[in-house]
Amino acid sequence: MEMEKFKITVYENSLLDKSILNNFNPIIIEKAHDDQVTQKKWGDLVEISVSLSELKTIQENMIHHFEGPEPWYTYGYSTTDNDKIICAFGADDGNNGKVFIFSKNDDKEIYENILRYGEERGIPKDVMNFLPSLK
Repeated sequence: MEMEKFKITVYENSLLDKSILNNFNPIIIEKAHDDQVTQKKWGDLVEISVSLSELKTIQENMIHHFEGPEPWYTYGYSTTDNDKIICAFGADDGNNGKVFIFSKNDDKEIYENILRYGEERGIPKDVMNFLPSLK
């Protein structure tokens, strides 16, 4: 049986070792632009497909900070079920990289818990609003 994969987005410079992205055939979703200082620092936004065990490797590397201690997070969806959403935090989130998996149509409460979890770690709610239709 094939392991479920999730398409997630990651800023390449959020990783301590961004060369690991090459293991996942990254697709550049958004290039870093010189006129966007923050984004230039963060690097390109890439999309990769990972299993849950591969996600753990990403989370362990997703701890490269530029300013504050706020953890990075990534989100995406199952490659077999677009309704199944994943949100995962970097391994330095205080819980060794908490992972949330939920149905975007049925689990509004879990999504609100994710926003609260991020806020408790210093990530503004509006930054984490990756599913605005669930507001």
